[in-house]
Order: sequence, then structure tokens, then C-alpha cells
Amino acid sequence: MLIRTTDPIEAIWRWLGFLQIPANAKRILKERVEADFYGLDHRHLLTLKKAENSCSPGRTAEFEVIDASMIEDYSRKLASCVTQAREIYSAARDVTEVSSPILQFYGMEHLGKAIINATYEFQLPSGKHNEFYSHGLRIDRGNHEKVTGKPSGMFPRIHDCYSPEPNIYLDGLSISLKELLGRDLT
Repeated sequence: MLIRTTDPIEAIWRWLGFLQIPANAKRILKERVEADFYGLDHRHLLTLKKAENSCSPGRTAEFEVIDASMIEDYSRKLASCVTQAREIYSAARDVTEVSSPILQFYGMEHLGKAIINATYEFQLPSGKHNEFYSHGLRIDRGNHEKVTGKPSGMFPRIHDCYSPEPNIYLDGLSISLKELLGRDLT
């Protein structure tokens, strides 16, 4: 989709604003469920993750793809996450550059939760609350140039929403920040 605009940020928020209305989110979720999540093989992903969990019990949260009976509840969660993200991003514009990055991070985190709520129903294993809500990445403390995916946290949950291959975080794949951001940091 190509959107012609002189204010791309506002255009994106207008588009995302559609999902702030629970009835719209419900319609989108219903479409996703009926289309079997547009052909992504989430059952294969869940099988791989369950196999990993059997090797490391309690390591990650248990996820199931949402179904028609969950649409009403998850459409409200999706709308709420988008609304919260928009308000946090709005607050980030009203503070200095010292404080805005943390608000931008939390705004993006809420958009990630919206993606997760549009895909999965999950239950946290006991004692794993903080691990699930971490960002799910580890930076190389030696040179600060490599990032490694972890099996728990926001990154793997968001990744699971569009890719049925969890190897990027189950195998501890590392990627340079240059590759991740697509530019040289020096």
C-alpha cells in the first residue's frame, strides 16, 4: 500500500486509528482467523516451540493461535494496545530528547502487543511474568555491536506473529546492529 502524504507519521496514525475502535479490530481479527492467518503455518511453529519447551521446561510461555471464540475479547485488547501506543507516542512529542526515547520504546512495545493480541492467546508459566515482558534481545556487552535473540520476551513473540520459523531466537542467532538497522553506526 502506497500512501501519498506530506505528514507520514500522522498518516500512519490515521491508518492505525482504525484499529482503536473495537468493532473495527473485531472485523480485522475475524478476517485473520477465517483466513487461517493468511497461510502462515503457526501450528508448525507451536510444534517446534513445544519441542523446545520439553527440552527446557518452563522456559517460554505457552501460546495458542486465537480462534473465533476469542475474537471479542482480543479485539478489545488490540484496540486498547493501539490507543495506548498512540497516547504514549503523543506524550513523547511533548518532552525533550532526553525523555522521548523511552516513551517511543514503550509506544513501540504497545504496538508489538497489538500484533501479538491479533495472533495469539497465551498463558504465562508461573514465575515467568518478567521474562515474557522483557524485550527478548541480548546485546554483546563486550563490543555492543551484536544483538542475540532470546527465547522469551517481546521480540520472539512479535516474530512468531509473522514467521513460523523460531530458529532466529531458539538457536540464539546473533546479528550486528549494522545489519539490524541497515546502516553503519560510526
